[in-house]
Amino acid sequence: MGLFSTLVFTVAGIVAAIFLGIYLAASPGPMVNWIIRLLPPDRRGRVREVLSKGRDNLLS
Repeated sequence: MGLFSTLVFTVAGIVAAIFLGIYLAASPGPMVNWIIRLLPPDRRGRVREVLSKGRDNLLS
């Protein structure tokens, strides 16, 4: 039973990681906004700019 539960949790974790990756790739806005809210207000504009440029470089 221990091996079966380990296998189930491993497969569930892999499936969750795949769906989370697809979701974040399709709609990164909410996650970016959440991360930026963790930073000091005076740094948020610069971080948003850097993340935007990084995304643009990846897409081009």
